[in-house]
Amino acid sequence: DARRALAGDDPATLAVGDPRLLLDAERWGELDGLAEHLVLLEPPLYGLDALGLDAVPLREFDLRVDVDCTLPLAQRAGTIDATGVGYASDSGSVCFTEGTGGPESDESESENQGSAGSALVSYELDGESTVSVLGAGGAVQNDQITQAGNAALALGLLGEHPRLVWYLPTPADLTSPSLDELTPGWVNPVAWLLLATGLAAAVWRGRRLGPVVVEQLPVTVKTTETMEGRARLYARDGARLRAFDALRVGTLRRLADGLALGRAAGVDDIVRAVAAITGRSTDALRRLLVDREPDGDRELVALSDQLLDLEREVLRRVALDDAPDAADSTRTQPPTGRMDS
Repeated sequence: DARRALAGDDPATLAVGDPRLLLDAERWGELDGLAEHLVLLEPPLYGLDALGLDAVPLREFDLRVDVDCTLPLAQRAGTIDATGVGYASDSGSVCFTEGTGGPESDESESENQGSAGSALVSYELDGESTVSVLGAGGAVQNDQITQAGNAALALGLLGEHPRLVWYLPTPADLTSPSLDELTPGWVNPVAWLLLATGLAAAVWRGRRLGPVVVEQLPVTVKTTETMEGRARLYARDGARLRAFDALRVGTLRRLADGLALGRAAGVDDIVRAVAAITGRSTDALRRLLVDREPDGDRELVALSDQLLDLEREVLRRVALDDAPDAADSTRTQPPTGRMDS
């Protein structure tokens, strides 16, 4: 899909971010030459090696850094304030190196020993294409892009050409050996022999598959059971964040329905509505419903209980708000569709 989007004569910029490390070295190497400007967002070391770049990730940082290079896009940004990974390079042009900022960077340096490297490394390849390694990945995130010169840096990197293709790898990009490559050569003949033996035994014994099971339809499965079951599968594989996200999506959907916000309501609308009806802080609600990441199974269970408690509290509040209307014998309006059941 990225190749098709980049096809054409117009110059293009390709931005690649792989936070889940789905791409292997071979896939990283295939990115070479796809666009006139290749922007890599916090790439791993093996990805840089596959592209023939000498940048090396050092450690994570969270500080404000002033511009310390002559790149025009960096000069326009002036100062950035973001989180990310610092990189060191001998052949590339490095910008926003730790230690060039104001008091905030000095405070961060006192807390973290050793150099964090540079937030931006730029390479000019044969005068025809450019590769930018952006270690300050937070500069292009919604929660940090408005800080300092982050927006100017993001626009300078991603807005150089008429077309921008943002490539976020998915599990479909994984390269794995086929089943034929993993199984020994004797497996298929044995499997066919066992299948033929089983069919022959079934015909010989004349066994039936059993009586037809009659079940009353439709079968209703509660939404909470479905979401919790999916979450348990994620947790079994160690995908705690994905499991918690599945629970949060269900909670947000049910909160929106219970508060009669409609399907077009955004996360911020739901958070404000819940804060208004429960009296909780919007910041605390947003951390629970959006930003919080579980560190372990125990915390995942605790956070899921907090989501359930929040739903129950909203249910009680909605029921209390609707109670006077329910007691009015002259009421003729239809139900609101909130969580009345």
